[in-house]
Amino acid sequence: MSCHAEQELSTPDMLQGHIELHHHLFSYLKSKALRCAADLGVPSAIHRRGGAATISDIAADTGVHPAKLPHLRRIMRVLTVAGIFAANDEPSSSADQDGDAAGETAYTLTPPSRLLVGDRATCNMDPMMRFLVRPEVAAVFFGLDAWLRDGDTGAATLKPGGARRRPGVGDDQEGQLVQSGPQRGLRR
Repeated sequence: MSCHAEQELSTPDMLQGHIELHHHLFSYLKSKALRCAADLGVPSAIHRRGGAATISDIAADTGVHPAKLPHLRRIMRVLTVAGIFAANDEPSSSADQDGDAAGETAYTLTPPSRLLVGDRATCNMDPMMRFLVRPEVAAVFFGLDAWLRDGDTGAATLKPGGARRRPGVGDDQEGQLVQSGPQRGLRR
């Protein structure tokens, strides 16, 4: 990279800039991992196990195929680093192909993941989280630049692909969730 901005910034400033950009660029992947864990019911599975569960426990309770355990473990690592879950490692002499002690990592709930436990009647943010990370909702922002350049100043909202619609038009689940709140909105 040989841009003028790099010449004006020191190496530590450039490193910090790279870190911040990577954090923002990979946030989307964290959201998708969170959606996957919620769709599988991982927070509820851990909660039903008394607040701690191994990867094998989680797979058994959520229906994850045993051959895909390494992939589930990677998703749980992403979410653990993000602070959604916590991991308590116990040393073991045997290690699996991912470097974890085989079946020894116990995943626990953190304050954010406690809000995603579907078995709870209060403070359940699972429906709102599912709504916000839906592909249709995320796609709205892909057309935001075109919408901002559009000269129409009327009250309208974006739809996926940059199309526009008037608020309240249409009988869709998104409108139901927004109107009724997360407690009575979208359900599985």
